[in-house]
Amino acid sequence: MHPGLDVTGIDLTSEFCRLASELTRRVGLGSRVRFETADATAMPFADASFDVVWTQHVQMNVADKRRFYAEIARVLRPGGRFACYEIAQGSGGPIVYPAPWASDPALSHAVTPAALRAAIEGAGLAIESWEDVTAIGRDWTLARAAAPPSPGAVSTGALLGDEIRAGGANIPRNLAENRIALVEAIARKAPVP
Repeated sequence: MHPGLDVTGIDLTSEFCRLASELTRRVGLGSRVRFETADATAMPFADASFDVVWTQHVQMNVADKRRFYAEIARVLRPGGRFACYEIAQGSGGPIVYPAPWASDPALSHAVTPAALRAAIEGAGLAIESWEDVTAIGRDWTLARAAAPPSPGAVSTGALLGDEIRAGGANIPRNLAENRIALVEAIARKAPVP
């Protein structure tokens, strides 16, 4: 980790924050990384608090995209960057549930890549890089699904239990049938003129 870098992570679930803190401590980064139980649509941070905001597999859990991305823009410093790796609704039909983030469609808020981009730009963030990485993710996921599990390996299924395993089992199908898409993007908040 870069010597001047400090990281703050948030999640709505206090148990996830506790687990993340313990894993971070075990790898020796406990003094540089902290986790807070917080709502991403109403973050407990001052305006312009962060140089970078990063999300991975978050937007499909958030119904109010406008508020979510407005909060990201609010906590970014002028000239700061927002990076994301997100699961979006694909073109191949409805997502098959359960999924790792939702047991049924009523709990999922995945949007198309175009709607995702519009929400980010609608918050005043300028897209610098936008890449559909669905094919890369599909190939990796299908290869991983076909490989035998490593004895003693730590996985999200081992940490989070049967429900996450059931949802994870549908990811290869959703990817193979283009029911989900994967997007990597970087956007920037305008610097102060």
